Amino acid sequence: MENDSVDPPSPDSILVADTGQIKLAAETATIRTRANFAGQHLLAAAKFARMSGEVETAHTGGSSTEPFFTETVTYATGTILTAGAALEAYINQVFIDGKVFPIQSIGANTEELWDIWWDVIERRDIWTKYNLALELRNKLKLSQDNQSPLYPKYLSAHLLVDIRNALIHFKPQWDDEKKAHHQLTNRLLNESVRSSPFGSCSPLFPHDFMSHDMARWAVKTAWQFIEAFSQGADLENTYAFLIDELNPGFATWPLPS
Repeated sequence: MENDSVDPPSPDSILVADTGQIKLAAETATIRTRANFAGQHLLAAAKFARMSGEVETAHTGGSSTEPFFTETVTYATGTILTAGAALEAYINQVFIDGKVFPIQSIGANTEELWDIWWDVIERRDIWTKYNLALELRNKLKLSQDNQSPLYPKYLSAHLLVDIRNALIHFKPQWDDEKKAHHQLTNRLLNESVRSSPFGSCSPLFPHDFMSHDMARWAVKTAWQFIEAFSQGADLENTYAFLIDELNPGFATWPLPS
């Protein structure tokens, strides 16, 4: 559990001090626990990325027709899905933690009003949530300041989420169709993501990009966006303490922003 909170005891609770210990005489206090999961998603993504690298190294010179290639695709896919999930989970946590809109400031009927407000926010897409968080912190929206250090991180993160969505809601396409897969291919090439060493000479999303380099890029992208968003919103990055464990396979980590 990443966050534990204790509700204050009611007036009926009696605290008794006895030889340096405090005993709760009336059992009326309640302990509430709550699990966050963005950090776990990040750790899983980094683990999958490292595993993809191990498979690639073990099969140098191999071919996508060999059985190991399925394992490579599996690890790269797992990295993309969990890295994208981390971005979703993080912004939900930011709101629920009351970091951008202190829940206590709502006033009377706090929990009831918060439930109504959150019900509206929760249905919004990920980028609407991040933009709303920035607005509540009196900052510009993600796409409004292309000179901001956050802007290029946003573009990369947007691509990561688009790739995650394309895999989850996968629609087969012929290789000569100039549709979504070609667009994602071009965007990945613009990000300098290297295609799989076992793929074709003319890479096409998805299989030709199911590589260790893609997996490393996904983790790097998710982490750097969370870092840049936190700095841009003047918020603490809750998962800064995980940085050493999130290396997806780079010789030097963390990478410069």
